[in-house]
Amino acid sequence: MKVLIDGYNLIFAWGWMPRTGRADASKLARAKLIERLKQLILPPDRSRITLVFDVRGSRRASKENGNELDSSGFQILFASEHPDADDLIVELIRKEPNAGSLVVVSSDLQIKTAASRRNVLVVNSEECLDELPMVLQSGSGRRTSEAGSAESATQNGTEREKAIEELSGIDWMKEFGLNDEGSDPRGSN
Repeated sequence: MKVLIDGYNLIFAWGWMPRTGRADASKLARAKLIERLKQLILPPDRSRITLVFDVRGSRRASKENGNELDSSGFQILFASEHPDADDLIVELIRKEPNAGSLVVVSSDLQIKTAASRRNVLVVNSEECLDELPMVLQSGSGRRTSEAGSAESATQNGTEREKAIEELSGIDWMKEFGLNDEGSDPRGSN
């Protein structure tokens, strides 16, 4: 399974972009993201992960045709030949020969739309910290297509049935302090 991560989308969702106006703020935020991902992702899985960034704050990246392999093992792409990272990610989604084994981490609507056309699994940036390690291990998650929605609905239906079963054993009248007629036995209604 390959994973495409919308780098700055994830950084902003986690609140990691410094508002200091420092010239190297983007570089520092990227480094923080990579460090966090190194904690979450084991080295053998890192080669399957591509982080995609806008060119902002990275002149060196544009001189290198937009590609860089970080020593941590993650593939890093800069959208130096695209208007922004979103456009590069959409292109990568379109060109992926095995879209069913692709996961995209982004909350961007343009990217989610492109992913839904190819039945690509999408993990929202806000949820990524919790879900990405599980997605890598199991290959499960949320698909943005109808087939994925049906799969998710079945899974949610099972979870819902379990919750209903647990809740059905509760005496709600007693729980809320009501008698059988629905009134409060303490006199206030």
